[in-house]
Amino acid sequence: MQPLRVIPRASRVDGVKFGNAVAVCLLVLTGCTAPAVTTAGPVASPPAGAPSSSVATVPPTPTSGHAGPLLLPASDGGPMLWPIATTTDVGRNYYPGEGIRYGFVDSTGTLVVPARYEGYEYCRDAAGRVASLVVTRAGRNAEVLDLAGTRIRKVPTASAECGPVGTVLFTRQFGGSESGVWRDGIVEVATGKILVGLAPKRHIAVLDTDTIDVSEPAGDYFLNIRTGRRTPHEGTVGDAEWQAGAPGVPATATDGDPLMGFLGRDGSWVLAPRFDDATGFRAGHAIVSLDGERYTFIDTHFRQVGGAWTEIDPVAVDRGSDWEVVGYVVTGEAGTALLGADLRTVVPPGDARIGCDTDPGTGACSVSAPDGTESRALLPEGTLTVMPVGYSSLGRSFATDSVDTADGGTANSRILALPTGAIVVFDWLSSCRAVGTEWAVCEPNDSPVPPTVILDAEGRRTPFATIEQLADAVKGARGAYYRVTTGRHTGIVDEHGTWLYRQGRFTELED
Repeated sequence: MQPLRVIPRASRVDGVKFGNAVAVCLLVLTGCTAPAVTTAGPVASPPAGAPSSSVATVPPTPTSGHAGPLLLPASDGGPMLWPIATTTDVGRNYYPGEGIRYGFVDSTGTLVVPARYEGYEYCRDAAGRVASLVVTRAGRNAEVLDLAGTRIRKVPTASAECGPVGTVLFTRQFGGSESGVWRDGIVEVATGKILVGLAPKRHIAVLDTDTIDVSEPAGDYFLNIRTGRRTPHEGTVGDAEWQAGAPGVPATATDGDPLMGFLGRDGSWVLAPRFDDATGFRAGHAIVSLDGERYTFIDTHFRQVGGAWTEIDPVAVDRGSDWEVVGYVVTGEAGTALLGADLRTVVPPGDARIGCDTDPGTGACSVSAPDGTESRALLPEGTLTVMPVGYSSLGRSFATDSVDTADGGTANSRILALPTGAIVVFDWLSSCRAVGTEWAVCEPNDSPVPPTVILDAEGRRTPFATIEQLADAVKGARGAYYRVTTGRHTGIVDEHGTWLYRQGRFTELED
């Protein structure tokens, strides 16, 4: 765990992002069997496990029938483009090959953009709702699509990402992506007007819905792209965002001093450089390094709060438009603790082991006390619940056991669905993770032959090979849909596993 971890920016998909590798179970050749399942209603202390031959199998989630595309509105009932990942034949001439290409389904359940893009990013309006997409593919200039799937702008370069509202940041790289030589510009989507052109050594960082930071040999400055106002400053701004209510952004001085301070919107130092490292403000706090070995928090008045620690690890939940910080795992002389986003103590410092779900994050943390008691902490709620004996928390709906492996690691031999008490006993050691609040993905540890097992919150095995939660169009809304694959199909299901859109997984590239 890094002493100081920065929360990533909003989701952007580049290249291949297709859940987990699909493992194929060769039942005839290997005699693989499905994991056993037992159900007995909710249990306080489930048994340590039972042989797979002694328990019944729960029917899989009913997804076999598919009556055709269904409506796929965003949480506000409005339009949206949902990504579909397709395994595509991208070979040419005598060099066949496969790759992942993205197409898009609209809110009526209709495929409006065929599988042709290698990456995409949702761009949002001032309220945080998805308004358009930047899509990319090798050898072509990036494009901007509206939510009907229509191309509304062709970007000047192949590399691009969302800029301030209504704009796109485009980049031209020289000598390949690893050369470290590039130039940035800003284009207005509605008109195609270049607001900031490409220039030697001009680099741009997006700070908020209206503001960018421009770094170039003549000097650095903030630029409000609505008004055109430039605000020169004497700092070098890193990859930071200017969240609402933040008094400044972290920066180093341009004179080569490595210490970090905070620049205000007027370009002056609201806090002079004094820290070895610093993050941007999130949920009212920034994390700063005092001397490279101790870390603390500062509030929006730049007061040090929350104590000093040797490690601070933010716990974040993906809200689609951003990662929301819901708490922190901190370590110091007194041990490891769990804090809420407001720095209140959820688990006091001590010898407990604390691990929180990540990617995309559910706000659930497992807490293992020295006496063997296992608990689940939920953030931002700040609640702490003791788990059944023999199980540790996995996300919000599951718990797993922990088995030592020969290589010194741990694995899972069974999983408990907390809402129903259903216990799944694996015929092979697996590593399980939560996906959203409704699913668990368990992958075999040592062999590529047994299939990945995906369970719903009731503990039922599904026919899915991969599953990934899709971001909602509305800022802060929980995603209600999931992109899944089976051996033959790819598509979108709801939280119950019901197909809303389905198509073949494999296709030939159209162009």
